[in-house]
Amino acid sequence: AVVSCASSQATRRRLAFPMPRASALAAPRPVDVSVSLRLDSLSASASLDGELVSASTPATLTPAQNPAATPPAISRAFSRMGPNWRCASLSIDDPDSLFAPASLLNTLRRDLCNALDATAAALSDARFSSALSSLGAWLESPLPDDPAVPAGLSVKVAFASPPRHIDCAELVLQTARSDFRKPAALAARLAAWRAVAPSLRIATPLVVKNADLPAAASAVRRLAENGVRDWEVCELSMLHLVKRLCASPASITAAPSLYALNAAAALHLRSLGVSAAVLPVEADAPDTAALVSRAPAFFIANAECRPFLFVSETRPVTPDAPPNPLYPLLLSDARGTRVEVASFDGLWLSRFTSPRITPFPPSTRRWRKSLL
Repeated sequence: AVVSCASSQATRRRLAFPMPRASALAAPRPVDVSVSLRLDSLSASASLDGELVSASTPATLTPAQNPAATPPAISRAFSRMGPNWRCASLSIDDPDSLFAPASLLNTLRRDLCNALDATAAALSDARFSSALSSLGAWLESPLPDDPAVPAGLSVKVAFASPPRHIDCAELVLQTARSDFRKPAALAARLAAWRAVAPSLRIATPLVVKNADLPAAASAVRRLAENGVRDWEVCELSMLHLVKRLCASPASITAAPSLYALNAAAALHLRSLGVSAAVLPVEADAPDTAALVSRAPAFFIANAECRPFLFVSETRPVTPDAPPNPLYPLLLSDARGTRVEVASFDGLWLSRFTSPRITPFPPSTRRWRKSLL
């Protein structure tokens, strides 16, 4: 079967998606407006993040023939404050019961909206400058080395695959949700792997749904009771489960799915208790070199893997697909690149048939090869 790019014209014509107008998505910010009428002026004010914003216009106002009509006229004028602002409440100070023409009220409203726009922009610039100045120092914060994460090559394999010795510094066992549903078999398989691999790390399932959490919590607790202290988490819920249920995890690494693609992401993961992170496949050779040189102790170079392109719960349907629903599909794009779609843990994973190899600099302390 031939795979078409999602942004191709053929796909767009078949799957038209109406785009809403920006005005339909506008969310005006509410402000409390005060309007003051004096014999020689007309003014309005509003508070924005503690700043008093005001506008005024010179005027020669006269007593109103019908004073009761003034508040509704002012309310109508300030009910149309444009896409950015909304009059949440209106207070009127009119001790002399004056009349204000609609043209002056509309001018005053526009002036107040312009002043609010300018003040909001100035406040945003000030917040951005403050955040930027502190961000620079934060991004230079050190990422210390965690000796609990072995240096050198780590290899990831499926937990359910036959246990075998692999020459590496650490073996990472990728579990599945189906493994977590069989606690007795989980412990037996762990013992079999320990017999052939002295240094093991357990990787949590790729996808954990809400309904999977009880079984996942039970499995994590059982593995911890069996002495597992080194973990690799594939998403945030399992990171929190491991930290809560393991009394003292030796180390937690982040899988590529947690996207430690820059220093800010790395620092945030470190603050959550992550010792090291495997770079995602989006990190090409220049990215890998830059990040490893920035924090060689934290980043694990993703040296070789078959990255996932799509993850779905249903098997793709193609005209020439074999009838067996568990049989892997082989697809190709217009350039002849081949993609395999295979079942894993109740999901259908699409990925290239050939591994992606990313060069890494000599200064790299840790690198990963995935055999999944």
